[in-house]
Amino acid sequence: MLQVEEQEAKEQYDAMLRANRKEAEREEKSKPVRKKGKAAGVAVIRTIARQSREKLKKDKKQSGSVVDKNKTIDQNNNKKWDEMALYYMQHAGLIYGYAEALVQLGNEALEEANRHKKTSHS
Repeated sequence: MLQVEEQEAKEQYDAMLRANRKEAEREEKSKPVRKKGKAAGVAVIRTIARQSREKLKKDKKQSGSVVDKNKTIDQNNNKKWDEMALYYMQHAGLIYGYAEALVQLGNEALEEANRHKKTSHS
């Protein structure tokens, strides 16, 4: 009789474990998928740009004196990074609709227009 009771208790325990596992699986499946905020894309772009600037500054410090030839290369390299940053900023703003990227692009367009306006009037 004791064995029968032990067997029934074991079966109840196993059934309880299975029920808990199924409930945990259901809860896991029903959890809403958390989407990253729009600011995350802008933050990634800012981080990439900042890291690029830091690397360029570090490379310039390590190179010592800058020769005209190296200066041209550095300017071309800066231009390349700026173009890449602009591309990714446009991609984040126009393709994915990140509001902060769109604001940044608008600000840059206004600054460019002001620079162009000042150079044409001078």
